[in-house]
Amino acid sequence: MLTARADQYLWGRPDLAEVIRRAQAFEAAGANAIMVPGLSDLVALKSLCDAVSLPVVVLIGAGPGGPARERLAATGAKRIGVGGAMVRAALSAFVSTARDLIEGRELDGLRGAMSGREITEIFQRRLASS
Repeated sequence: MLTARADQYLWGRPDLAEVIRRAQAFEAAGANAIMVPGLSDLVALKSLCDAVSLPVVVLIGAGPGGPARERLAATGAKRIGVGGAMVRAALSAFVSTARDLIEGRELDGLRGAMSGREITEIFQRRLASS
């Protein structure tokens, strides 16, 4: 699956007409989906969804303040993604625990960690169901 990206909103150039032009060009070139990081305005998102037949992927971040999933779906967006947020969360926990270790503090960040057995079981179930 090829997901094309139009990064105008991500880099502070929120030009919806340009995003739509690029999305249509990506569609013509054979992309399977389009993602526009930073596009959070629901009216603009609906305009993008109406302008292409590709599934539009909406990135949601951590924390409060983003639109509810039902409101995102009402725009015509077909997929919700978290982008690199899960990797950033994992790396943040790793770095925080490493700092605690280096500085001689309690390793509180490890208290909620899954056991190796739990992780193995998750992957075994996933492989068995595919």
